[in-house]
Amino acid sequence: MLVAFRFLNGMAVTSLTLAPSIIGDLFVQEERGTAMAVAIALPLIGPCVAPIVGGFINSTLGWRWTIWIMVIAVGSISLLSLAVFKETYRFKIQQQSRTSTETSQDRSDGNHKHTSSRNHPSAPHDTILKSIIRPMRLLFSSPVVLVMSFYTALAYGISYLILTTLAEVMQRTYGFGDGPVGITFLGRAIGNIIGLCVYGLVSDRYVRRCRAIEGESRPEHRLPLMIFGTAMLPVGLLLYGWSANKHVHWIVPLIGTGIIGFSMLLTKLPTENYLVDAFDEQGVSASALSANATLCALFGAFFPLTGPSLNHSLGLGWGNSLLAFLSLVFLPLFTVLWFHGEGFRKSGWAYLWRSNTPPNCVEI
Repeated sequence: MLVAFRFLNGMAVTSLTLAPSIIGDLFVQEERGTAMAVAIALPLIGPCVAPIVGGFINSTLGWRWTIWIMVIAVGSISLLSLAVFKETYRFKIQQQSRTSTETSQDRSDGNHKHTSSRNHPSAPHDTILKSIIRPMRLLFSSPVVLVMSFYTALAYGISYLILTTLAEVMQRTYGFGDGPVGITFLGRAIGNIIGLCVYGLVSDRYVRRCRAIEGESRPEHRLPLMIFGTAMLPVGLLLYGWSANKHVHWIVPLIGTGIIGFSMLLTKLPTENYLVDAFDEQGVSASALSANATLCALFGAFFPLTGPSLNHSLGLGWGNSLLAFLSLVFLPLFTVLWFHGEGFRKSGWAYLWRSNTPPNCVEI
């Protein structure tokens, strides 16, 4: 039963996919970086803080209360959202406004029959089918979506691999007990917070500076911070893996997990900002983010399963070195996208929208 309901719980990832798109609807490009950092802060820090809070609840109230507290919190927030949230998708708002205007005009002209036929789409299932297929078409037709989604998924999978093996490593290598071992997750949480602050303070300022110099802002202006974050991930992995392998003081591998958390934020936030900036005009930013989230979910689910065998076969040092080398492969790719990303974006659209609705006329 727990596995079945965990499957249903996984469907809540839609909220994480829609949140950046809503930010894109509410804020102009030069203000999205800070807003995105605030909106995504709790979902990213949650996996680090949850083991600490959950361990305390489990030891004092029992494991069932870890679930009951989540039910109460999520249920309350969901009811509040239903009461106060409004539609932000501008294509839908424009369609509703247009339909309302046409309905009023037809009624004033006495053309009720025409109003009825216009307000009932002939094939809504076609629109739903296109919406379901669009994320995968984006993933495999747009080079920028493919490259950025695969790296984000890799970083996401590595991050969760570290999270799922950290407790065992700290207990076996440094003798941490069941209680104190929960505190070791704070290393990544602190790295996440630093990454959030850096991105929130720097990203929008850099975009505004580029607009002042070049006369325009482009999605590629989000990439310098991502390149820096990509370079930091192997540093964190090597520090964590080899310090634990050589039994260096326990604070050193935790600093490594902090660098990994810092890198994770400077990977996920620029990716989501970039996809929103690049595809918001066409009205399909949510589809691009959905493609990204799909890969992240797959890597986040299956990468941790390889952790124990990887550490057992290669050891902590070489196992994490392998992950570091994999992440380094993407560093030159992001550098190319920084300078030539606009061309790759346009070449992708030619295939995606061939024999289909033009990008600036997305069907709702």
